Amino acid sequence: MKTLPTVSTTSTLAAPRRFGVDLLSAGCVCLLLLGCASTGNSHEGPGARVAAAYGVDHFGELEALRYTFNADLGEREIARQWEWEPGTGRVAHRKGDELFVYFRGSNGAPESPREVDGQFINDQYWLLFPLHLVWDSGLEITSQGTATGPITGAECEHLICTYSSEVGYTPGDVYELFVDEDGDVREWIFRAAGSEEPTRTAAWSEPTAIGPIRASLEFPGPDPEAFRIWFTDVEYKLAGGEWTAVE
Repeated sequence: MKTLPTVSTTSTLAAPRRFGVDLLSAGCVCLLLLGCASTGNSHEGPGARVAAAYGVDHFGELEALRYTFNADLGEREIARQWEWEPGTGRVAHRKGDELFVYFRGSNGAPESPREVDGQFINDQYWLLFPLHLVWDSGLEITSQGTATGPITGAECEHLICTYSSEVGYTPGDVYELFVDEDGDVREWIFRAAGSEEPTRTAAWSEPTAIGPIRASLEFPGPDPEAFRIWFTDVEYKLAGGEWTAVE
């Protein structure tokens, strides 16, 4: 991926809060706004071993990430390019010849790039959800013992992740994670607003190393021709280092 040019449009977002993006239910996922290293769940809770397996304690070594989020929804395809600096809050998004750059900071501005930021939140959560198990506040995680994954058929630890009914724009969302003995997520079920029926189910690929962290880069649904998420052009930069492509 080519280097994104200098800022053309800027805005500053208010402090992290939930922002719903209707991509998982209709092809997109309703997810929480990240809080980089914000206070959240304990590193000793049920989600701690999962976050640790994906490198949450080493995330601070990353200066920047680049990636392209891809979605095949059967009837249409989506591709969005991102460059993100967690330390500064800078987010750059390229779509064709159009570039949008803004900063996600602690000082709110009268107007926020809601549509673009909503897409960023959605795409980043697919990539880094395991880290949010200890980053996010307003999240309750419980272990339900062992269960069989609906797609892979693997016997896994079954974690229920429930967001508060009073947090943000899409309260009460529930995520069921199926976690193997190494702490890797094998698949998940999303239930919008805690719905009884699954909104979206997807398997997770074997995690790939992105510098000091790990992330799954492909998420096929039960019918991959009807739904699939995957990441390409993944690069990272360590503090003071150069961009490195993920093989």
